[in-house]
Order: sequence, then C-alpha cells, then structure tokens
Amino acid sequence: MPRTVEAYALDRDDLELYGVHVAVEFAARLRGNTRFDSIEALIDQIHADVDATRRLTG
Repeated sequence: MPRTVEAYALDRDDLELYGVHVAVEFAARLRGNTRFDSIEALIDQIHADVDATRRLTG
C-alpha cells in the first residue's frame, strides 16, 4: 500500500513538488499526529516544529 508523506523544505520557496515522487530521509521524530483546535494553533505548532528542526540540523 503506498504511503503519502507531507514534508516541509526549510528555507525553500522555489520548489514545485506536488505530484512529484521524491526521497525523504527522516532524522528524528518531532511529534506524533495531533489534532488542532484552530488554524492559529496549527501555525504556532508549525513554527515550533521549524525551530526544533533547525536545532537538530544546525
């Protein structure tokens, strides 16, 4: 069964990858699946995830 993964490319806004098969390497798990009560809460979590990723990769 094929799997779909949503990934965020840090510091890149020039990529058009929808529908493109790419390789993704996982370095660490930041958090599990989470349901958010609002779009604002989701945006706050995305910012926290980006910060955590920068700490892990920087």
